[in-house]
Amino acid sequence: MAGSLLILASKLGYQTRAFAEAAAELGLTVAYGTDRCHVLEDPWRDRALPLRFDDPEAASLEMVEFARNNPISGVVALGDRPVPAAARACSVLGLPFHSSAAADICRDKYKSRTVLQRAGMMVPHFFRVPLDAPFPATAPFAAPWVLKPLALSGSRGVIRANDEAEARRAFARIRALLRSPEVRALRETSNDFIQVEQYVEGVEVATEAVMEHGELKLLAVFDKPDPLTGPYFEETIYVTPSRLPDLDQGRLQEALRAAASALGLWHGPVHAEMRIAPGGGIFILEIAARCIGGLCARSLRFSHEADLPAGSRVSLESLLVRLALGHPVGSYQREPEA
Repeated sequence: MAGSLLILASKLGYQTRAFAEAAAELGLTVAYGTDRCHVLEDPWRDRALPLRFDDPEAASLEMVEFARNNPISGVVALGDRPVPAAARACSVLGLPFHSSAAADICRDKYKSRTVLQRAGMMVPHFFRVPLDAPFPATAPFAAPWVLKPLALSGSRGVIRANDEAEARRAFARIRALLRSPEVRALRETSNDFIQVEQYVEGVEVATEAVMEHGELKLLAVFDKPDPLTGPYFEETIYVTPSRLPDLDQGRLQEALRAAASALGLWHGPVHAEMRIAPGGGIFILEIAARCIGGLCARSLRFSHEADLPAGSRVSLESLLVRLALGHPVGSYQREPEA
């Protein structure tokens, strides 16, 4: 392949190297855009474009200006924060990506939950509380509750509370997290609220998928063998392929397809956390316009008979780079081994 890939990532992002290596294997040149200080002169010696992901409009203008002299064939955004800026830049540059409206909605758990609820999707009951307000003396639905920040990822600050006393303690703990210098430096208005949701019993899974010009392709379903009942929801062991019955996996796929459509996701990765309730209902807990990260991403390999030697496989990063360039990935299949 020929062309140039723009990788948008946090300056401390841990997935950047894997995507850069995937792009190099495909013969692409790589440029970077990160949220580093614009005053320092290339501290990492990678000639990255300094961007402020808290201001996606300004960041997208910087990318469009950069592309005038450095043609870009595709954009990948690693993690949640760069996605709104990437969506705006791709819209101007005519590159396939999720819409800016969908990207903005997915960055805020309250907004995304509201859209899904209005679309008739099964979601937990929820409300949000301003950071400076107390936990309400009367909640609109009974405990147990799950309290969480609206924009942090990796289950950070997600706490179950079984009664009002536990909820007040959890609220104070999350408030302290959201007031920390580290989080305030992100300059995201969604961090001025804490969301309260009704706890949903059931089997939790993670799903990894892509949208390709509006069509969803499910890549993997991850089982979570450890019971996720709280009070905290650490991400520990993920297993794929899922051991759920094919019927349940098909229902998960249809629910994810409906959720992605309701949010307006169009082209790019989709990662979601879902629960199958005891009665069989499928609840959307979280949905993001990004790929899964870390070791889970490295565990996924795909094959495609048409353009790969027999027995060879490509990484998730390689598949997503191809998708960003507009190459079809619908016929790629995950390897059968666990």
